[in-house]
Amino acid sequence: MNDIEVSRLPRDKQVGISVWQFLLFAVVGAVGTLVHYAILFSLVEYGGQAPLTGTIIGSIAGAVVNFVLNHKFTFQSQRQLSETASRFMLIAGVSLVLNAGLMYLLTHGTRFDYRIAQLIVTVITLCFNYVTNALWTFGQKLRNRN
Repeated sequence: MNDIEVSRLPRDKQVGISVWQFLLFAVVGAVGTLVHYAILFSLVEYGGQAPLTGTIIGSIAGAVVNFVLNHKFTFQSQRQLSETASRFMLIAGVSLVLNAGLMYLLTHGTRFDYRIAQLIVTVITLCFNYVTNALWTFGQKLRNRN
């Protein structure tokens, strides 16, 4: 019941998303997010940088931390490191654009405080990143629970 099938292929060929795997992905993501936020706050508060600059740099650093931890722990990938790294970083790049675009809209269009805006953006990018990485980067097959 915790897996969502995303294909009509035979069970052993299906890829999917798992609630438990999502929770682990979120925990690992929290570590990357802490790195992201630490860099964001440091650059804005102490480095005199704009929030947009801080979030871009922080996002890149957080992506590297997330890749290493997700490859090893969340997905326990057997795929070539170069294959998963390039896919993961491509998704991280798309996420970076999504993050920066939403951050810009929320801080300029609605005048949200950058800290609140970043929390909203983080929830959106977390969901995007899990689904795309689970289905494409690591393409985990669903385990047969019978």
